[in-house]
Amino acid sequence: MIPFPISEKSPVEHGGPLPSEADCVIIGGGVIGICTALYLAKAGLRPVVLEKGRVAGEQSSRNWGWIRQQGRDPAELPIMIEANRLWRELEPEMGEDIGLRQSGLLYLADTDKDLAYFEEFMALAREHGLDTELLGPEGVGKLLPGAKNRWLGGMHTASDMKAEPWLAVPALARLAVRAGAVIVENCAARRLDMEGGKVTGVFTEQGRIAAPSVVLAGGAWSSLFLAAHGVRIPQLSVRASVAATETLPLVYEGGAVDTTGAFRRRADGGYTLAAADFHEFLIGPDAFRHLRKFIPQLLANPTANRFFPASPTGYPDAWTTPRRWRADEVSPFERMRVLNPRPAAKALSKVARQFASDHPSLGEVRLASAWAGMIDTMPDVVPVVDHAPSLPGLIVAEHSRTGGTMPVKNRFAELLPEITAWRRDLHENPEILFETHRTSAVVAEKLKEFGCDEIVTGIGRTGVVGVIKGKTDTKGKVIGLRADMDALPILEATNLPYASKTPGAMHACGHDGHTAMLLGAAKYLAETRNFDGTVVVIFQPAEEGGGGGREMCADGMMDRWNIQEVYGMHNWPGKPTGSFAIRSGAFFAATDQFEIFVKGKGGHAAKPQETIDPNVTAAQVVMMLQTISSRNADPVDQVVVSVTSMESSSKAFNVIPQQVHLKGTVRTMSRHMRELAETRLHAIAEQVCTAMGGVAEIRYHRGYPSMVNHEAQTEFAAEVARSVSGCCDDAPLVMGGEDFAYMLEERPGAYILIGNGDTAMVHHPEYNFNDDAIPAGCSWWAEIVEQRMPAA
Repeated sequence: MIPFPISEKSPVEHGGPLPSEADCVIIGGGVIGICTALYLAKAGLRPVVLEKGRVAGEQSSRNWGWIRQQGRDPAELPIMIEANRLWRELEPEMGEDIGLRQSGLLYLADTDKDLAYFEEFMALAREHGLDTELLGPEGVGKLLPGAKNRWLGGMHTASDMKAEPWLAVPALARLAVRAGAVIVENCAARRLDMEGGKVTGVFTEQGRIAAPSVVLAGGAWSSLFLAAHGVRIPQLSVRASVAATETLPLVYEGGAVDTTGAFRRRADGGYTLAAADFHEFLIGPDAFRHLRKFIPQLLANPTANRFFPASPTGYPDAWTTPRRWRADEVSPFERMRVLNPRPAAKALSKVARQFASDHPSLGEVRLASAWAGMIDTMPDVVPVVDHAPSLPGLIVAEHSRTGGTMPVKNRFAELLPEITAWRRDLHENPEILFETHRTSAVVAEKLKEFGCDEIVTGIGRTGVVGVIKGKTDTKGKVIGLRADMDALPILEATNLPYASKTPGAMHACGHDGHTAMLLGAAKYLAETRNFDGTVVVIFQPAEEGGGGGREMCADGMMDRWNIQEVYGMHNWPGKPTGSFAIRSGAFFAATDQFEIFVKGKGGHAAKPQETIDPNVTAAQVVMMLQTISSRNADPVDQVVVSVTSMESSSKAFNVIPQQVHLKGTVRTMSRHMRELAETRLHAIAEQVCTAMGGVAEIRYHRGYPSMVNHEAQTEFAAEVARSVSGCCDDAPLVMGGEDFAYMLEERPGAYILIGNGDTAMVHHPEYNFNDDAIPAGCSWWAEIVEQRMPAA
């Protein structure tokens, strides 16, 4: 038989050389790795793909060749619908015939259980507007006119497609290179380079490449690579066998599957055949370690499984494969450039006989070729793009979920390069307070592009509101999601390629990230509309001291769109990337400001007895103000009184001034404490000045009120966070201010923190929002909508 067309003997098409640095390194040249590189390059980034053997040499090119929406898990169906659309866009860009055809996919029912599953999936298909239809025996007969028609019925999705995978992935690789990606074959990634607890690059067999982020798309090799860094995922190696027939008459242009086998018509006139429910498990130390997690999957169809006590030498989970190696040592990845398992000949022959029996018009079915691939399966067999929390900067992209560490919505993982590009554009072009004219225009244009039902600008002077209606609206529920847009008057010191182009202005608090994440959520929600009600996305100016939230509320935003609940989010440096924290009740402090003009009698510094020295009086005022927290406040109440500026009216060395100007802030959590602090500040300043013979002029400015999370909405927000990241910590009280407080005074809601990783603190000139948090943040906002207003 003719072997699989790609092997380690195939010519090297992408020979390098290896660059010294990249914006992102992708490990693995399969369909996930190559597509990641393609879209990163399209977003203007510099991706580098490391492939230990040949692009498309392993599992992603050894499968059945379906581009399938039908039969998908609810968690993956939206991304497959999007994939169907993207394949149609990509084919003309590739300029090559990859065998892409819309030919439909047919599932055939052998049992009543199959029919019940089809009925269950139909509800999901209708929810997503998929063109799936149920068929009776007659409907199956029309699609398979020459078949014996032994089936009870079927399920058919006409929009599903097919392609030749060993042609498609290399063509995508060539397109990625034209877009600016670099692909280096025969270059195994040996280990991650870590500095300061985060990823800074990759050690390869050709040397080190620096990069702030790495995507691991190594398929069956990923578990071995992660284990070398102390991270274990429950990955099981499953051998799947496929065969290609010689040219045969047409029985169906698309693909079909029942409980015995699957077939797909190929461009060369033959059929690709596979055993539909036949699995070969090659047991090694990792499979043995995680076997308990796979028991439900294995017991679902025990007679279809074959177990082998050992993987062949050199396989990822072989008993003799090393689990540890240094960066300067030859790794297991170099010892096996292309994993090329032996196919299960008997099983394939059985499938061929059954195929011939089901379709008598074919005559004898002869196999021209057969091959196998190692599928990297997980306990719930659902694809995912996931962070590795202990390896900040690393994203694991696998065909199956890693067991629940971060089930972010896959659509956002796909959109990450695009959302990152939006965020970095905003970072380059910061705008302060209400001057967010460019930012607001960008936001409004994106919302228009997404297809929002209504877009209104100028709310709260330069705020933007977008309205997205769900598929249904049976209860009239409306939820608001808010992000802030403004920057700070800080000179940036990050030296990033996308650092601020505006001197003296910088996104030093991550509002660029907040805006980008809410835009990402809006794009997804406008695409899917998988909710019952209306979502209002709120992009607010002037959070940094301007009260933009107050202004948007004053413009009647809440009543105009009948917003019933409102939710917000802020990044938090020092907390693991993409994790969450929240608290019910008072969360952020009220932020008041004061000025005290301490007036005395100036004179010569050599004759203090002839003066009323405002310096000494002001110093007494400063010290006495500290008694508000130490002697006036209940010890369980939170209050901060800080004098932050002390300016004399004289700059001379030999003059006692007429006046000292004090400035400061008062931070409180409760209304009672806020009133008490203001009252005591007036009394202390006035009485101390009187006692010292001077006069106090006091100007007290009420700032943002304390931000108070509502209990029911906080519990819900925490549940959603746990569904996204696996946990949601109790957040500490924050004595900083947040003008989302104005929105929470008008409507019930909650505000949550999302981890920004090991970065500089907000309001620091070296701070930068962590783009790795984007998928989790977008997912939280989207899940707030879909879980609070589930589709009817």
